[in-house]
Amino acid sequence: MAASTAPSAEPARPLRALLTTIGLVAAIVAVRQLAIDTEVNVPKFFEYAPNMARLASGVFNPDLSVLPMLGKYVRETIEIALLGTLIGAALAVPVSFVMARNLMRRTAVTTGLYYVVRAILSVVRTVPTLLWGLLFLVAAGPGPFAGVLAISAFTMGLLAKLYSEAIESIDWGQIEAVSAAGGTAAHVIRFGVVPQVFPFFVAHTLYGFEVNTHSAFVLGFIGAGGMGFIILEFIQQFMYRPTGTALIVAIAITLAIDYSSAWLRARIL
Repeated sequence: MAASTAPSAEPARPLRALLTTIGLVAAIVAVRQLAIDTEVNVPKFFEYAPNMARLASGVFNPDLSVLPMLGKYVRETIEIALLGTLIGAALAVPVSFVMARNLMRRTAVTTGLYYVVRAILSVVRTVPTLLWGLLFLVAAGPGPFAGVLAISAFTMGLLAKLYSEAIESIDWGQIEAVSAAGGTAAHVIRFGVVPQVFPFFVAHTLYGFEVNTHSAFVLGFIGAGGMGFIILEFIQQFMYRPTGTALIVAIAITLAIDYSSAWLRARIL
């Protein structure tokens, strides 16, 4: 048997080597095309690298005199993220029950509603927060209100999906117990569903606030208020030391919220 299998193994080695070579060549060609399409220009990068160095010098030599002025923008950023998260979460809660497969796929009407709402929220969720910001800047004008609306829209889509997944993973035994006791649909949700999903709702909302804090900083670059707005102002005026101070503050606030949110979520779940 050993003698019969040896000859068949020999041709496989050149074939594997050929396929490996073809794969490597294809990968190199693909990466090269990606570099061309994205206009990769290493010499140009090094030509303008001193500008980045000047900006970095502001981080290592910040202008602390602008700290009092930054307080307003820090507060505005956190408020945009917080209010947007709360509005989005409030809208996501009722929608999430309609998006829960185990609650809705029981009759033809509820099944149809389930698919319609799920499709709509998929579209809402796939639109980036920055694009929502641009849309609401047209509707509400520049300022923090546009940022709140943008974060609310994206948060509703994100949290509705996370909430619905929490509902779909509940213990159905508690639902049956409430139903067996004569409970109505409202009783089932109140006493069978909500106690099980509430910790997950809180944890997911904290995660949403964490993500939205990052988005609130970025939204300022398009005129939606907050720290992004003042950082852009400093950069446009070549004020590198104040820019460095603002970046340090932005990083510190983001890290504080990230770690606080993670700490709270670890104790809730």
